[in-house]
Amino acid sequence: MAHPRRQPWIVASATSWAILLVASTCIGASAAPGVAPGDAPGRNGEAGPPASFQPASGPAPGLATLGTVRVGIAPDLATWNASQGVGGGDVYVANAGSENVSVLAGLTNVATVNVSAYGHAPYDPIDDPASSSVVLTYHDYTGPHNVSVLHGPVAGGTQAVAQVEGVTANDVPVLGVYDVANASIYLTDNGATVGVAVVGAANATRFATVLTGATSDPRGLAVDPGNGEVYVVDLGVDTVTVVSGVHLLANVTVGALVNSTSGVNESSGGVDDLDYASDIVYDPANGDLYVANAGAGTVSVLNRTTVIATVGVGKLPYALAYDPSDGEVYVTDVLSDAVSVLRGTTLEGTVPVGRYPVDATYDASDGDILVANVGSDNVSALNGTAVAGSVGIGPTPVGSFGVPCAPVSIVYDTVDHDAYVVCEGSGSVTILGTAPGGPPGIPAWGWGLVGIGLVLLVLLAITWNSRRRQRAKPSPQAPSLSASGPGAPDPSSRPPPP
Repeated sequence: MAHPRRQPWIVASATSWAILLVASTCIGASAAPGVAPGDAPGRNGEAGPPASFQPASGPAPGLATLGTVRVGIAPDLATWNASQGVGGGDVYVANAGSENVSVLAGLTNVATVNVSAYGHAPYDPIDDPASSSVVLTYHDYTGPHNVSVLHGPVAGGTQAVAQVEGVTANDVPVLGVYDVANASIYLTDNGATVGVAVVGAANATRFATVLTGATSDPRGLAVDPGNGEVYVVDLGVDTVTVVSGVHLLANVTVGALVNSTSGVNESSGGVDDLDYASDIVYDPANGDLYVANAGAGTVSVLNRTTVIATVGVGKLPYALAYDPSDGEVYVTDVLSDAVSVLRGTTLEGTVPVGRYPVDATYDASDGDILVANVGSDNVSALNGTAVAGSVGIGPTPVGSFGVPCAPVSIVYDTVDHDAYVVCEGSGSVTILGTAPGGPPGIPAWGWGLVGIGLVLLVLLAITWNSRRRQRAKPSPQAPSLSASGPGAPDPSSRPPPP
């Protein structure tokens, strides 16, 4: 039988351990979202993906909508500028319809930069870390065809703008990429020169133009940071142009880059030039480059100037993203409503996501790939060939400002570990981040149970230690009655024990 004074502490100990057991069980369950069994039918009657690739039905563990901020009209592309802002960096959003650029610091719109005097339909902002500035291109083919540089600190709700010299009326700069080896911005020029314009953002001067071909239509770009070579996807002739500095090294033939029969309604889908996929991504693990061939439904794998493999993927491969944590390349297959996952030259699997996935980016906080689904107004979170879940961008099918969001691009803030989702339809940006209450996969109430259990265990340990010390103290001795003196009994006269 237990000692009656120890029973409350036994009950408290059992209660504490029970709380911790329940908390750990719930945390484990929340960290591993369920996978629906069975095969889902694909679009247009084709067979669906295998059961092991079914998406999770709930939101992505740990991924939450932190808020939505209004920007300009018809925003499209954005970039994160690490050198601007306080304690992190600012995100620059090009608003084609309102001819301005929104500068965001979290949910605060710290500046709206009017660029209408420099060009129409601002399109692609490119971060230049060397000069702490942002280079901006325009997407209006009627002119003026300029390139601007947003530089200096944000003050009074705006920022200084300068025009890049040497860009003529015949030039049509569209997309760009920063080359760290040359400390320059490379821009695809779809005008009379038809080439790659090398721009130094620090002094806003156009350095040189590299001709790529008389019938070419250069679009997407990627850089090999090891050797500084720039790879340009050329839609007009289905090639990739390799440039080193201002020198043309090679034109490498790939698959059909244009899909002119996609059938996607661009006005309702919220995407411009959806038929003209032009994405290319560099894999630093093996030094290869991956090119989305929208017309062929394949991905070409290049090693410098040689095509080493052609991998079949889904319908209309559009955007590419590289996962540095495991070396996988993710390909959004717009008309298959899926994402193909490649490792090297091997197709590892096909993952169903939302409708019309048009952009993808790597989330360094948990190693997931975030996919923007323009047709279903949500973002899917992928981990390998599994879907961790999805997050709605505004109440489907109506966004935060009364119209569908139509997420067209995602940019990631590597300091605050937030993802900025650009909504072309609603003229807004929704910020996704880690859900409050703990790391991804652990809900707030789970951590609350853990805390209560730990507090009870600490109190139990303190109380038990205090009682143990009390029991260890010697008991006070009674006064001795065997003192010697007259009349004291003789101890030797006591009878022996029986």
